[in-house]
Amino acid sequence: MVSIKEKEIKGKKYIYVSTSASYKGERKDFEKYIGPKDMEDLERKKKFYSNILRMKRQLYLTYLEAKSINLKYIPNGYAYLLTLVKRQYNKFLSDLYPSELKKYKEEFEVRYVHHTTAIEGNTLSLKDTSLVLAEGLSPSSKELREVHEVENYKKVLDYVEGYTGDVNLEFMKKLHELIQRNIDENTAGDLRKIPIGIRGSRWEPPPAPVLKDEISRLLDWYKEKKEELHPLELGGIFHHEFLKIHPFVDGNGRVARELLNYILMKNDYPRLIIPVEEREKYLNKLEKADEGDVEPLLEFFASLIIHDYLNVITGIIKDYSDKIKIDIKELDEEEVKEMIEVARWNTKLVDEFLDQLPEEERNVLNNI
Repeated sequence: MVSIKEKEIKGKKYIYVSTSASYKGERKDFEKYIGPKDMEDLERKKKFYSNILRMKRQLYLTYLEAKSINLKYIPNGYAYLLTLVKRQYNKFLSDLYPSELKKYKEEFEVRYVHHTTAIEGNTLSLKDTSLVLAEGLSPSSKELREVHEVENYKKVLDYVEGYTGDVNLEFMKKLHELIQRNIDENTAGDLRKIPIGIRGSRWEPPPAPVLKDEISRLLDWYKEKKEELHPLELGGIFHHEFLKIHPFVDGNGRVARELLNYILMKNDYPRLIIPVEEREKYLNKLEKADEGDVEPLLEFFASLIIHDYLNVITGIIKDYSDKIKIDIKELDEEEVKEMIEVARWNTKLVDEFLDQLPEEERNVLNNI
């Protein structure tokens, strides 16, 4: 990604580092002159400026990708933070050793399963969920149904990880079958045959005879919009529209969250966790979407994913900074000046998005 070049001028050799960033036809080249080949401290300077250019390349790629995004429902300022999450999250995963990746996934799955089941009323604690998923131990004080709700997610997550197709009716039914296994075998994986109400909502789901037509219309919308909408907007609206249809007797919320997350993951974004502590806010946003205003729900989802992966973003950037700084006492005046210029340059890129963000998200950018 970063190359070291020699240029010979009048018989004397000079060292440069260079790299480039390109995205969808837009390209920027970066080059930095280090000094003559016979200079003192050459190797340290090569390492320092190589890391500087790597950071500039990553920052500019994030900027180019974010600039190419046209969000339809939420402020376009979110484009930068969402792109930052996607790019840095994938870099974070790629930098982990296999044992670290396995451990990270296991801990994340416990957290995800705990919250997505707790939103629906499951009373297993985070520790209980970990014992069920990791060790197969069932808390004696809990109902068997609650244990099955958690156990089933092991199969759900394994299935989703191996699934390579697109969102379709069979995928929905398979998710439901796995989620409802050992809970309601009679209806698991089958569309409901009875009218049903949505608890806490004034919305009345369509009658059973038209469910296939309603799902078909939703899938047609998805196919039409999946190249046009940002994955978070696409997945968020799909999530809400699926819940309005409520195609199953039970388990619709859990299936809806899996569909949202599959759309995100299919587009290289990480899973989104809706904390049980945010349940009331989540339901309020869904109610606003029922009334025709989907923007608060999408902003809620965007904020959740940004704040949940903030530690990943700042960790990667800190890693870059640590590699560059090494020891501040070793840096000469030119190198300190270069670091200040990088910070100013990045601020200039970010400012293009800053004014379009709510205050809470502006603070996120200001603190990175």
